[in-house]
Amino acid sequence: MRHENILYNFTIITPKTGMDIVFRKVAKEFPCELNIIGDGEHAAPSLIKQISHESCDAVLCRRIIAVNIREHTSIPVVSVELSSMDLLKILQDYKNKIKRVVVVRADTAIPDIDTIASVLDMEIYQCTFSSTKGLEDELNSLPANIDLIIGGADTYRFAKHLGIPIINIVDEEEVARRALSNAVEAAKPHYHESNWNVRLNSVLNSINDGLIIVDTHNIVQVINPAAERLLSCKKTHVLERELSQCFPHISPFRKNMDNPKISSELISHKGSSLVVQITPLIVKNSVTGIVYSFSDMVSLQHSMDKLKADQRKRGFQTKYTFDDIFTVASPMEKLKNLGRLYATTDASLLLTGESGTGKELFAQSIHSASKRKDKPFVAVNCAAIPAGLIESELFGYEEGAFTGAKRSGKAGMFELSDGGTLFLDEVGDLPLALQGRLLRVVQEMEIVRVGGTKLIPLDVRIICATHSELLTQVEQGTFRADLYYRLNVLSLDIPPLREHKEDILPLAIPYLINNMENHPEIGLLKREIGQQLLAYDWPGNFRELFSTLERLIIVSQLQAENLSWSEKLSIVWQPRKNKQKNIHSENSVDVTLPQCTPMNLKNQIQEAERKIIMETIKQCNSSYEQAANMLGVSRMTLWRKINLQK
Repeated sequence: MRHENILYNFTIITPKTGMDIVFRKVAKEFPCELNIIGDGEHAAPSLIKQISHESCDAVLCRRIIAVNIREHTSIPVVSVELSSMDLLKILQDYKNKIKRVVVVRADTAIPDIDTIASVLDMEIYQCTFSSTKGLEDELNSLPANIDLIIGGADTYRFAKHLGIPIINIVDEEEVARRALSNAVEAAKPHYHESNWNVRLNSVLNSINDGLIIVDTHNIVQVINPAAERLLSCKKTHVLERELSQCFPHISPFRKNMDNPKISSELISHKGSSLVVQITPLIVKNSVTGIVYSFSDMVSLQHSMDKLKADQRKRGFQTKYTFDDIFTVASPMEKLKNLGRLYATTDASLLLTGESGTGKELFAQSIHSASKRKDKPFVAVNCAAIPAGLIESELFGYEEGAFTGAKRSGKAGMFELSDGGTLFLDEVGDLPLALQGRLLRVVQEMEIVRVGGTKLIPLDVRIICATHSELLTQVEQGTFRADLYYRLNVLSLDIPPLREHKEDILPLAIPYLINNMENHPEIGLLKREIGQQLLAYDWPGNFRELFSTLERLIIVSQLQAENLSWSEKLSIVWQPRKNKQKNIHSENSVDVTLPQCTPMNLKNQIQEAERKIIMETIKQCNSSYEQAANMLGVSRMTLWRKINLQK
């Protein structure tokens, strides 16, 4: 975990049962010092008034206490409470072991509880309370068949006599870890307030757009170096002067208190075209100043064109969302719901499943549903990059790092995905020597380019996929155990197509109809090829299915209408039974594989044509002229195709 080089001061107000042990342990991961006030909840409103801004950057306490003290202080107050993700992580260990769970929470219920219950196949009941008396009554009225209670300190105190297992959330490390992480984020504005002017000047001096800030009398108060360059002026000649005197061709802001708004215009200044955006500064519904920003039109257009070209070239945008994952199967629908839940977090995710099951489709959908959806989605196939190049591809390199390196160096896939998602497909094929470096990047969220020394901070969500058994590789020593557990914080196992065959026809039939000029009738297709498609186990999953459908479309467009759909399918696809080990089972099972060996598209078309021609000649009693007429080609063309394919 990476943080800024800042040490925050947090005050924790705990109940009698205490949160001090777990918080002291977890706090070692964060840049903070703790001041723990034990048994301080009863006096929290008076205590909070005695805590000064200078000695405390944030206050942490249970949610029911946080609600009562926020109105008494301007210091950030962070509640220690159970979230839906915390609940999911806690209950994952109990899946298939318990059935009925009660979650106790003050005032409001936890969202997404139905999704969690569906994914874990549990009955989860929520019990909310607004007073300790109400909580005690609710707990005493619980039915006897409850397997587990999850709640806070008061829940633990009132329910321990019931003889039901209880999880006290204030003792949970994940709850403490998230609370401290939230406290760090809440404390940042408070900590940096004193350095605001320095930071503001640094920003103004570093950006490429020109900025001029004037007060309500249109007197220039701020001008940055970019504005001096674009407007060919000096700061000393502009500051404290009226804007219209310095630049008469710039339209002044028309103050309208009823409707202050942003406006833009294009001006010509000494042979350059500049885009000027005029933005009012509004504080408490009053205009306190105006910001004029200037951009060079040519440079702006060039930058936009380059950005769009780079995005198109690199493909760093997703094509798919959860709406593109069509399914009528209940297990797949549950996976989609779990994927939507995982999209709400930045935790590392491992997708497992056979080749062709749609792992990248799920990865793109999760990114598209996340808060990072407008940021890059960078996909890397670890098995497709030569071992000697994969390090520089992932981490980038500096000038002169190796023979053939670009003079300016090159950003790696981690840098290109900064702010977004990096999808590492076939992560099990990473060389063992490179896995240690990947582990450090995942832990620290910073990289060093090949041949470089500078630490580059990152903000990347990592999603990995593999068709192999990583745990087996861990046992064999070909995959690092510590990296496996870092990548497998969350996981989704995508089932093969043979385990949800009810999706085959709803996908295959519309695909055939939508990709053919003469749309066949739905019922006819189902009757003639439905059983053939359903009887096959599709070891290549969706890739094999759609490859077969594409060959069928090609043949149907070349074939005369005298053959049934079943016969057309048999021309391009003749499945046979073969034994193959199921990667998800230790037992061997019968699966069917296509009889034809893989061919390129040209060879497949020639083979299909040969079968069609010979079948038609046979039907015409060896009359080549009649066969040519039936196929709609000349006799010479027919002879040429027969001789070409001999």
